[in-house]
Amino acid sequence: MLCRAGAGSNTQGLTMLDFRSPLPAQRFSFLAFRSTLLVSRSSFLAQRSFHHYSDFTMKILQLGKFYPIKGGVEKVMYDLMLGLSGRGVQCDMLCASFEGKSMSIRINDNACLMATSTLVQKAATMISPSMVHRLSAIAGEYDVIHVHHPDPMACMALSMSGYKGKVVLHWHSDILKQRVLLKMYKPLQKWLIGRADIIVGTSPVYVKESPFLQHVQDKITYLPIGVPPMQPMPGASETLHGRYPGRKIVFTLGRLVEYKGYESLIEAAK
Repeated sequence: MLCRAGAGSNTQGLTMLDFRSPLPAQRFSFLAFRSTLLVSRSSFLAQRSFHHYSDFTMKILQLGKFYPIKGGVEKVMYDLMLGLSGRGVQCDMLCASFEGKSMSIRINDNACLMATSTLVQKAATMISPSMVHRLSAIAGEYDVIHVHHPDPMACMALSMSGYKGKVVLHWHSDILKQRVLLKMYKPLQKWLIGRADIIVGTSPVYVKESPFLQHVQDKITYLPIGVPPMQPMPGASETLHGRYPGRKIVFTLGRLVEYKGYESLIEAAK
């Protein structure tokens, strides 16, 4: 099944709405749309009720990473697609297939997930020439392409697509470990930073301190990643302190990978 969005709508004269607060996961995707995407400057749209965003015809494409979901970047993409489409906004997702073969999945009436075939995985990047061809064929149908970084394949596809519309760059992380890849990718990354109409980070400190974003601070905002509502667990704290009596306890949540900074946490605790 081939899933494609309809014709794009006019989005000239754009500005952005800024909405920053800690977000539960079920609100994150739609508030992310209000916070980081571009909407019409006309008073008619700018003054509209929060609940009426599904009435306009903007079409959005989430671009980057993999499917099936393996990590946080693609989970954010998927959540954005679900949240927006669930409120009547056309929002599709284009990514590389982690399993190699192409697929198209109709999520709901307003969302389609398109995964392109891949040749090989190198340095946490899926090599998918078919992504270039697919994006070139459908890019003109979208008002906004929301590209998620780091993903050299998605960046290359966007640069070769001929897309003329608005670009939101979601900056999830600097490239830290793959230094050889960064040397080759740096010119393309520089192009993407310049091409983006707005750059979204996941925390104010992160986007402020990234060495790659110092010269574009005027078009940067941030949006914390949503999490499911936390439910209290009566007695859990007492159980944990009972297991480690007299010791300081630090809680951290995340994958055990280098860029999460666990080494710094351990050193700070010494």
